[in-house]
Formats: sequence, C-alpha cells, structure tokens
Amino acid sequence: MFAEGLKLFTSRTRFVWTWFHCATDAEMLYEQAAALATMGRATEALDTMRAAGEAYRTDVPTMRSDPAFAQLRDTQEMRRVTADAAARVTLPPPIGSGGLS
Repeated sequence: MFAEGLKLFTSRTRFVWTWFHCATDAEMLYEQAAALATMGRATEALDTMRAAGEAYRTDVPTMRSDPAFAQLRDTQEMRRVTADAAARVTLPPPIGSGGLS
C-alpha cells in the first residue's frame, strides 16, 4: 500500500492534486513521513518530515503529538526538524514566529 501511494504521489497522474483536501505537497509528505515512522524507517521518516517542513508543513503541535512519531518524538533530530519547520512561519504580532502553536 505504501509503495502504491508513493508511486501515485510522485507521478500525480489523472488529477489536479492541490484541489483535493489534504493533498498538498506538505500534507502528503507529512503522511508519508508518518507511515515511514510507523514502519520503523526512522532515517527516511525524518528526511521526509524535513521535506514536509520545507513545503511549509508547520503544525508543530501535531508533529510533536502524532502517535506515528512516538519513537522519534524525543530525539534530537526530530526536535531539530520541528524547530526548523516552526521557524519557517512568521505570523503577525502578537504571535510572531513558531508555527501554529
């Protein structure tokens, strides 16, 4: 299932994907990272999570509380990935930077 989903995501045939709810690059990369983390493929999960952050997936509270990342949550690398994602967003005062938290 994962391989089929990845093939569909990378080829993006048949549809204009950004019109679908939860089908932006950021959301798809996040879900891919979650699946990889669940499968125990930590290095790939972190790399994909980094790509999701670069695509502006910045919902840090969700990233930190998602059960799929339970094994990675307290690692230094996961903290770095979520901090990098949060730093990409600057909201107007009084919020400032830091994602959607």
